[in-house]
Amino acid sequence: RVKQPLRVVQVSSRLEGRSRLHDEAQLEVLARGGSSDAQPRPSPYADAKRALMLWTSVRAQNLAFKGSAFMHCATPGIVDTNIGRHAVRPAFLWPLTKPIRMLLLRSPAEGALSVAAAGLRPQALDSFGRYLDGETQIE
Repeated sequence: RVKQPLRVVQVSSRLEGRSRLHDEAQLEVLARGGSSDAQPRPSPYADAKRALMLWTSVRAQNLAFKGSAFMHCATPGIVDTNIGRHAVRPAFLWPLTKPIRMLLLRSPAEGALSVAAAGLRPQALDSFGRYLDGETQIE
């Protein structure tokens, strides 16, 4: 029986692009425990997603060579979830936005399939540490 390599997909977000963790100057300020008025306020969600991507890219090579595990990050894209209902005011307008959301956003099932495709496709074993949106490599 042939042992299949482990495929790991970390769920990320396109909002990681708002993180300042890729900015060397910002990282130095954070390392000193300070904040800079010249820099935008940190975004905990975006920073957490960026940190996950950075950790994945660092650990992916080691896991692929030593543990036969292939690790990637994938984004489900912009998905129509109930989180958006908090952004629409007055609240009774939320159901009226459904036709627009159907045109512009992915369904939750499409988002989940996008993440699953990143790990299930044969190309997932060709490399490691990629950032994907479905089958499209982002980084």
